[in-house]
Amino acid sequence: MLNLLRRHSSKPVQVRDIAELGLTYLGAGKEYSNWIEVHLNTTMSESVQEAVFIHELLHILMRNQGFPGIAIRADIRSRIHLDLIPHLEKSRDLFSSTIDHLKIYGIMQEEFSLDLNAYFKDQVEGKVRRFRKFPYRDHHKDAEYFFQVQQDILDGLNYHLFPEPFKQEILTMFESTTLEGFQACSALFGKVSKIGSQTPEQLFKCAEVIKDQIVNYGRKKSVGILNQLYLELHVVKDARAIPLED
Repeated sequence: MLNLLRRHSSKPVQVRDIAELGLTYLGAGKEYSNWIEVHLNTTMSESVQEAVFIHELLHILMRNQGFPGIAIRADIRSRIHLDLIPHLEKSRDLFSSTIDHLKIYGIMQEEFSLDLNAYFKDQVEGKVRRFRKFPYRDHHKDAEYFFQVQQDILDGLNYHLFPEPFKQEILTMFESTTLEGFQACSALFGKVSKIGSQTPEQLFKCAEVIKDQIVNYGRKKSVGILNQLYLELHVVKDARAIPLED
């Protein structure tokens, strides 16, 4: 994997514990101006850490290959309350990762000799916790509720890419938790599947379709100011045009 990345970037790769970020995710990766940082959950097995390491480097590789990215519009602070910035950044990261995943999950399964059972088992467990964290059944169907469903639709695109039996397990949970969100997500996945995800051009079209569908859902459900978070995300045709942090 590093040899593949080296065709596009000579930046050193630092591997660190994700606990340093105060997170319990499987992993996280980020490219800076002069280095690449991959955080792994060291409480997980070596096979899971290997899969996560490759997964995060694939995100970096796709950026360096000119695949699309998601950026926050530069003049955002003049149009949105500062308290919403963390939610905006979270929405950007979820959207950006989902676009990459349309290609990455296939690469992981088809092009690498990885033991992915434990990896996807942990993925499903994390998604189940996500569903159980929000009180769907007891929550009023207001702007906050439908904003959560918007996130579920976006994240749910990932579930369709999981191998069996993990795919069926998490989709069944999705369907039983929020049927409307499940149906909207399944319809959206059908649209992006017809476009394809092999080339930067295809993924750019997928990203535009996904954003339009998420925003239109928010308008239909009167999500209001929270829907502005998705409106403020800009689909960039070549992620290399998005400035890196120093």
